[in-house]
Amino acid sequence: MARILDNLVVLEKLIARTPFGFITDIDGTISPTIPNILNAQIIDNNRMNLTILQKKIALLAFISGRDAQDVRNRVAIDGAVCIGHYGMEYWQENHAELHPDAQSHVPTMNKLVKELEQLKSFEGVQIQDKGASVSIHYRMSPQPEIAKETIWKLLGKSRYAPKLHVFQEKRSIGILPRVEINKGTPIIDLIKKYNLHSGLFLGDDTADIPAFHAIRKNEQDFHGFAIAVVNEETPPVVITEADFILDGVKETEILLKWLVEKLSD
Repeated sequence: MARILDNLVVLEKLIARTPFGFITDIDGTISPTIPNILNAQIIDNNRMNLTILQKKIALLAFISGRDAQDVRNRVAIDGAVCIGHYGMEYWQENHAELHPDAQSHVPTMNKLVKELEQLKSFEGVQIQDKGASVSIHYRMSPQPEIAKETIWKLLGKSRYAPKLHVFQEKRSIGILPRVEINKGTPIIDLIKKYNLHSGLFLGDDTADIPAFHAIRKNEQDFHGFAIAVVNEETPPVVITEADFILDGVKETEILLKWLVEKLSD
């Protein structure tokens, strides 16, 4: 797969198609993947360059599996669009708005979380209960593959998991409402709302693939690139589905610095 940093001429042509939008995931793209995901922080240089970038482009947006308030608090950039729960929740007018279709699944999600409480006795397993979605992390487990197998066995016996969307991510398992909303849904809406003619989306995991598809639909005079930020844990399908790659969050730093400089010319 081609590196975007080796194809800056192509990228320069893309960003010349204004209005331009920059949309990204958070964990593993602009913040490093760390053992305790709850403590992940956006790299200072990335936050600085994103803050500058926001003033130079039509749209800066963040779409994460975290809840929308968490996204807003971590990003802390005025004017940025913050979307949580894999596209199901927007931060608007100082509060989070969860899509009604997802809201109806919250009681089932709560019941599942109670079933999962027995996992708390397993070393290194974290249950991230976000209300409208759940992530079960096992990166800190001394035996991650055994932890993964144990989690899937428990979900296989669950009364409630079959009513929800359960999927594998990098050293974690995600659980969402069964709704027709994903990370690609808000991208399509944002392209129309901001009348974008070009854009980039940065992602690093399987949940980002619908966003990859959405950013390059090339509808209504829009052109976009899907960029995978990769490391040793990246599922091969994420690389296959991307247009270009960045070799880790350090290369995201380089890309953001280049964008700021180029858009300042």
